[in-house]
Amino acid sequence: MPDAEERRSTFKRILDLLKRLLGKNPASPGDPYAYVPAPVRRGPKGRSGAAVAEIEDDSFRSFPPRRG
Repeated sequence: MPDAEERRSTFKRILDLLKRLLGKNPASPGDPYAYVPAPVRRGPKGRSGAAVAEIEDDSFRSFPPRRG
């Protein structure tokens, strides 16, 4: 069956040609890192990494209570 193999290879060549013609190759960007994702930085784990809210100086809570 050399005829069947020849048909298959001819079909394969035509299919490869169509894929090359119809396929869009992205143009190479000027920046080599244009399509490279940035590394993801994770925050600290647990409560030890949690931020503590400080009382502002002009807040009413920063003054001691009146005794009277």
